[in-house]
Amino acid sequence: MRLRFLTPWLVGAFLVGGVLAALPRVRAAEGAAVPAPSAELPATAWRTLSQPVDGFVVPLPGVPRATTQDALTPIGGIAYHSFTLQAKDGVGYSVYWFDYPPWVLQLKTPAQLLQQAADWLVRTMDGRLTGQGTLTTGRVPGRWVSLSGPGQAVQARFYLSGARLYQVEAAVPSAVMAGPDVRIFLASFRLLRRTPG
Repeated sequence: MRLRFLTPWLVGAFLVGGVLAALPRVRAAEGAAVPAPSAELPATAWRTLSQPVDGFVVPLPGVPRATTQDALTPIGGIAYHSFTLQAKDGVGYSVYWFDYPPWVLQLKTPAQLLQQAADWLVRTMDGRLTGQGTLTTGRVPGRWVSLSGPGQAVQARFYLSGARLYQVEAAVPSAVMAGPDVRIFLASFRLLRRTPG
């Protein structure tokens, strides 16, 4: 079995000062038997996903699936976007993003919103936190977390650019060791100046 993408609605709960917003999750199938990852992927296997309208660029070892969901939440209607890819070695690569309503940004600092996003991931993955810290990309604040959960290990990075929260995540089945591909993916995510769409 491989990683499977769970139903993309109301799977996780994201608390924003006690406010619930629905976000999808990527999880590993229990007892997943996955072949060991290959060494460094050839350059031709990687594709650059450039999304100037959405404000980012990231390399991926394949072609991702794009989804957009409109969710009615207690903080109002939000459009939740994602690109997800399950690689041949069973590793799940994901980029998620949505925009907070302006009033939420008046209630919480960027550091608080990033911490809440990291806490939410640990809760929804039913995981054990194995590491966390702050980071930046340019002037944009971020936070990283590593955790182990049922059947998988997850490494994620969160960035808050204005009102937009980005989550860049790699989910590695327990039967697979995280190789250089995960590091390439996480370290190569870059924010762009958004262009009108």
